[in-house]
Parts: sequence; C-alpha cells; structure tokens
Amino acid sequence: MRGSKISRRAFILCLSLCFCGVSATRAQSGRPAAAQPSPSPTLAPDPVATKPSGLRVDATGKLNGSVYTNDALGFTLTLPAGWEAQDREVQQRFAEAVTEKTDEITKGEAGARASVSRSTVFLIAVKPTDDRTNPAVVGMIEDIRLAFSVRTPRQYLENIRAASQNTPLIFDDKSSTEQINGVEFGMIGAGPKDPKASPSPTLRQRYYVTLRKNHAVIFILTYDGDTQLQACLEMLNSLKLQ
Repeated sequence: MRGSKISRRAFILCLSLCFCGVSATRAQSGRPAAAQPSPSPTLAPDPVATKPSGLRVDATGKLNGSVYTNDALGFTLTLPAGWEAQDREVQQRFAEAVTEKTDEITKGEAGARASVSRSTVFLIAVKPTDDRTNPAVVGMIEDIRLAFSVRTPRQYLENIRAASQNTPLIFDDKSSTEQINGVEFGMIGAGPKDPKASPSPTLRQRYYVTLRKNHAVIFILTYDGDTQLQACLEMLNSLKLQ
C-alpha cells in the first residue's frame, strides 16, 4: 500500500468526523448487559496498535492489488484507478490521533473511550488531485453487540448526530436510506461549523453505515464538489457482500 500525504487541516476535520462515528454508542457502553448476544466474528487488532483503550487497526482484512477483502464480516471493496490505499503506518498514526482527539473533546469521558476501544480502522484511501483538497474514504468498524438500542443504520446515525455537539462539524437535519448493490445503508451528511476554518469552504463529508454480524461498518467520504463526491461513490459502489 502506498502512503500519500494528507493535509493536516483536512486530516483533523476527518478526525472529528471519525470521533463522532466511533463514539456513537457511548451512552450504552457503561451499562451492564442483561444477556450475552449471539457470537460475532472477532476482528484481530494489530499487535502494535494503540493502547488498549484506543482505536485499533484491523489486521484481518487483506488488500490484494486494488481489492480489499474482509472475510470476518464478509465483504470486498475495490479501489478504482487513481486511488491510493494508505499503508499500515499511516493507519496507525491515524488511529492514535483519533484516540487523542476523542480524549480531548470528551475530556476522557469513559463511555466515549470505551466506544473507541470497540472500533477499528480498516481502510484509508485517498485520490490525489490538483484541487485544494483530495477526496478520501475512511473505512471503520464498531462492535455493537452490547449496544442494544442500535439495531438499524438509522439508529446508529442518530447516535452519531447526538455525539457531535462538541465537534467542529454540523450534521444535516435528516438521515436517509440508500441501497448499494442490494445492501441497505443509512446516510447522513456533515460539514464544518466554521467554513473559514476548513481547507475549503465547500468541503463536505458523508457517513454511510450498514450493520453486519453485530458490527457497524462505516464509510466516511470526504469530498469537495460533485466530481470528488462521484469519485468516492464509485469506490463505495464497488462493495460486494460474500
């Protein structure tokens, strides 16, 4: 995997959005479970990943050429021409930065930290362009077995919105449902609360969430304008379930 650079400001904005995703079920994380749900696949963290309470880097998925395969959750994703998958070092640094940002924003709130520890990043892909920013897609997974109030993509997205108040982002008023290759996804858009603090005043992000084997599979699209959005959607539309 190649390791192209991501601008710091765009990186921090993406961090903020990731924080919302991995903290989506924090309200349930501190409650005892009434019963143990059915077994789910275990995603193996990188043995040198962040501290136990931090976001992890998934070591079970495989990138063969341009095709990413995750056998544990049963899906593949193909990187279109021109996209660069970031290497393990970049993913690791990203995971560490998300963990630190979460602690900073939540002031170490235990539920948010627990939610981060249940999450992994499995893919970071960037398409280099001559524009002010580059389109990017971040793939993350959160174990929601004990988050009993989250059993639909829309419920997950509503938790994302509720967790976003202290971030630099503002979410759309409503989420929607989309079918991608026969898979139901919930989708919600977001943008910077202060466009002047963004690398571009028109920079936008979208969350796409589907639930798979008691895990939330989240794709975070960062784009500036319709052309970059279509580039991100081309990758997402390559998703296939096994």
